[in-house]
Amino acid sequence: TKLYDFYEYDPSSNTWTKKSNYPGGGSFASSAFVINGRGYVCFGANGSGAGQKDLWEYNPNTDTWTQKATFPGSARYGTSWFVIKDTAFLMTGSAGGAPYLSDVWMYVPATNTWTQKSNFPGGSRVHGAGFTINGVGYFGTGISNSTTANKDIWRYNKSTDTWTKVAD
Repeated sequence: TKLYDFYEYDPSSNTWTKKSNYPGGGSFASSAFVINGRGYVCFGANGSGAGQKDLWEYNPNTDTWTQKATFPGSARYGTSWFVIKDTAFLMTGSAGGAPYLSDVWMYVPATNTWTQKSNFPGGSRVHGAGFTINGVGYFGTGISNSTTANKDIWRYNKSTDTWTKVAD
């Protein structure tokens, strides 16, 4: 069963409040990130296993969704993200099973634009972990070739568009 409902959690009162339904369709293995107080939900797989290319912005002040620029790369699911200031970076994922993807894309909400960056050097994978520490993006782990679990972590340099392996 595909679900489209969307909720807001208030940790101070430990309550959930129903919000406007997600208009991007029911999917699984979608990705989400937050920039400047706006939520973004994208990609995911539909019932046939095919990936999607849409990106939606949620405004919590008005409880509204706005469709943003369609992703120019391959439709996908199981992607990972990290955010550096006002820019999101998408890594890897699946276009419908193995082999997985190794491409990297940058999304800038202020200009609603996508730009392809240098491929992730750690190899293709799905369901990795992206995170940011002190304004620096990191990505790693995930699954390669449907069965191989990875334990590597890489640091991304936004100004030079390069990756450096760090300790597993």
